[in-house]
Amino acid sequence: MKRAQKFLREHPEFVVSEGMMRVEDVLLLMEAYRTKPKEKKYDDETVHALLAYLRDATGLDKLDGHFATNYKACQNLIERCRAKSLDPYDNITSLIQTALADKFYGPRTTSFRFIENNAGAIFKTRQQRSLDPRTQAPEERAARAAADLQRRFAERRSEPAGSER
Repeated sequence: MKRAQKFLREHPEFVVSEGMMRVEDVLLLMEAYRTKPKEKKYDDETVHALLAYLRDATGLDKLDGHFATNYKACQNLIERCRAKSLDPYDNITSLIQTALADKFYGPRTTSFRFIENNAGAIFKTRQQRSLDPRTQAPEERAARAAADLQRRFAERRSEPAGSER
């Protein structure tokens, strides 16, 4: 009886206005409502494109974990990007590339759940390593040296003639 009353409180669309329903009828309604198949749609093209991109980038035949888990984690990342008015595909692919290029995160990047849980740490590590000359990639070091050299030349050109440093 209590289950039937609770069900009717939670689902007012089943309450009959003309009179009381029998408890058996309410229990039948509860069973029909509970066994009603819920359709989950996995038809977002952006999510499928990102799942394929991660699979191709890692070289895995199948990502770790269940499909639904990876799908939902990818959807969460897309929602985060859209909340900040960013392009989800470009941002998430750059996140994947950054994770795969990292010595620590690269081998561990096998699912979107991992990427979702560690997105902030991946970008933070990348930023710290790109600023530290000991951990910079050679191309980053060369680009930084070229930028410093251009800045020094620009400073020298802007100084008046005859002044010494």
